[in-house]
Amino acid sequence: NNEIASVGALAGERLIDDNDTGFDLLGSDWLHNQSPYFQAYGDDYYFHAGTVDPATSAKATWTFTDVAPGSYEVLVTWPQDASRASNAAYAVYAGGNGATLLTPEGADSGEIRVNQRFAPNGSVFDGSAWQSLGVFTVDEHGVLRVELSSLGADGIVAADAVRLVAATQ
Repeated sequence: NNEIASVGALAGERLIDDNDTGFDLLGSDWLHNQSPYFQAYGDDYYFHAGTVDPATSAKATWTFTDVAPGSYEVLVTWPQDASRASNAAYAVYAGGNGATLLTPEGADSGEIRVNQRFAPNGSVFDGSAWQSLGVFTVDEHGVLRVELSSLGADGIVAADAVRLVAATQ
C-alpha cells in the first residue's frame, strides 16, 4: 500500500495541534474547552489566565523534531475572544534540545506579542486564519520549539495550533 495520508511534510510544511504529539502544557490550571468550538483549529484548544507571578505562570509548547535544516515561517492560530490577552507572548527556540531563543529575521527581539482578542491576521489554511510569528532558521539539530507563556498576559491566553512552512528563497 503506497497511500500517503498527508503531503505536508513532503511539501515542507508541518502542523501540531493541541493534543498532538509534540504539544505539551507546563504549569497547572490549564483548562480545555468542554464542547467543540468552531473558531478553534480541530474544534478544541487550551486556555490559561494571564499571570504576573513567575511561580504561577504556565506555558504551552509545540516541539517539532526531525525538521530539515533551513528557513521556516512559523504561524499560529487561536480562537479570538474579548477575554483574551492583547499581549500574548510567543517565543521560538531551536538547537539540540530546543533551548536557544531565536529572533525572527528582521526583528530586534525574540519575544513576539500578539493580540488574541482578535482573529489571527493572516491567510486561511484548513478553515482557520493563521498569523505569522516570523521566519526562523532551523539548524542541523532539526528541532524547533514554539512557546506561549501566560506570564505578563493581560487576559486569557489560548493555546491552539502551530504550523511550520518552508520559506521560499
